Amino acid sequence: HIRGTTMSFLSNITIANKIYIASGLGVAMVIGMVINQQWTASAIKAGQAVVQREQTILDGITASDKAFVEMKSGVRNIMLAPTVKEVDDELAAVNKSAVTGQNNLKEAIRIALNPEPLQAISTSLGDYATASIKIKDFVKEQRAAQSQDLIALTARRDQYTRPITGKLNENIKAAIENSRKLTADARTALQAIEARSEIVTTTIETVIVVILLLTAFVLRSTVVIPIKLLVAAMHRLSSGDTTRSTDFGPRRDEIGLMCDAVEVFREDAVAKRQLEAESEAGRLRLEEQRHQAQMKAEEDARARLLIATSGLAAGLKRLADGDLTIELREAFSEEFEGLRHDFNQSVRRLGQTMGTILESVSNINNGSTEIASGAGDLSKRTEQQAASLEETSAALDQITVNVSNSAKRTQEA
Repeated sequence: HIRGTTMSFLSNITIANKIYIASGLGVAMVIGMVINQQWTASAIKAGQAVVQREQTILDGITASDKAFVEMKSGVRNIMLAPTVKEVDDELAAVNKSAVTGQNNLKEAIRIALNPEPLQAISTSLGDYATASIKIKDFVKEQRAAQSQDLIALTARRDQYTRPITGKLNENIKAAIENSRKLTADARTALQAIEARSEIVTTTIETVIVVILLLTAFVLRSTVVIPIKLLVAAMHRLSSGDTTRSTDFGPRRDEIGLMCDAVEVFREDAVAKRQLEAESEAGRLRLEEQRHQAQMKAEEDARARLLIATSGLAAGLKRLADGDLTIELREAFSEEFEGLRHDFNQSVRRLGQTMGTILESVSNINNGSTEIASGAGDLSKRTEQQAASLEETSAALDQITVNVSNSAKRTQEA
């Protein structure tokens, strides 16, 4: 559950922000490493300064201790010098060693955190030089008395120098121990600083590696894999497969926006396909309706043709039976209405022609009665009747042609 929540949270972070966060963490780690290195370098420099300072102090103490040894040797030489001049020379050497020792301590006193022991050493060197003068005076007194009592000289030397020597040795020992302790502490601190710096550096490097691994994992899980899935979805969509959704869950990053856009394309493709299917179904329906309408029109046409032909056939039959009063009163369809009118007109003309024939026949009968009245007019009248018969024959031929034409139009309809 926690992992799912974390991945959901990371999925809602934009790719730019992911990069900014990873870069920020990396920069922070680098800055931390630089700060640690600078602090370590500063601490090491400070520790080295302490070591250098204490080394300078030790060098000053060592030089002052060497000068003190030379002063003690010079005091022995004063005690053993056979002449006054040699006593003065040895005293000058003792004073020179004292000054040298004090000069060697000046830098150490200046840089020491606790200069009092060193100052005490310098003061003791001066006190020892002052005691040497007293010893010199005592030796001169012996030389003036032509005496060289070493036991008395040793007792006098011890009287003057032993308190100073003891205090000086204690101060030198304490100063050396203190300086060595500070040096050891500084070296220990340097080792601790180096160890700490190494630990911090190793930790930062480990954190950087972990951040890089986590960044790679997060980018792979929330960017690379979704982009691959999105590319596959777009390939499916381009190939016409709209059955699978591209919904990767609620995401507010760029991947989510692209998924929404692809999903819109998919939905548009589905809607387009549905519209095309509905359009095709509508087209098929219209085609079916058109086909049915065409079939109905053909059936209606056949029915109208049947009505027209049956009516015309009935009329022709009655006409063939000699009924010249026949008339097609029932209206045909519009395209056959002209045929009905032609038939009715032909029948009327036929009736008129037959009336003419009947009139001619009546005239013939009248002429036959007149034959008896005169033979001279018979031939002429016969010719006239023959002419009338020819006209009648022509009229009958015309009627026959009209009837034939009407029958042909009826068949063609």
